[in-house]
Amino acid sequence: MMSTAPSSRSGPRGGSRGWRYCIGVPSIPKSAEAAKAGGGTIGLEPMEVPGGMHIIIGNDPQGAEFALVRTL
Repeated sequence: MMSTAPSSRSGPRGGSRGWRYCIGVPSIPKSAEAAKAGGGTIGLEPMEVPGGMHIIIGNDPQGAEFALVRTL
């Protein structure tokens, strides 16, 4: 599963800074570690969201925002 969603973070003029790619993964902890090993950072630690999914939000080494999503 991969989708894009507008980022909720504001840009310099108050608009959206870009898009957040949402990537379906089989394991949040393993995928978070792989992202960190590749030079990424995790800004929002794993949390459960409505609908029974777990999600983390991070940035790749160039600063692009992404979300890793695991359905229960």
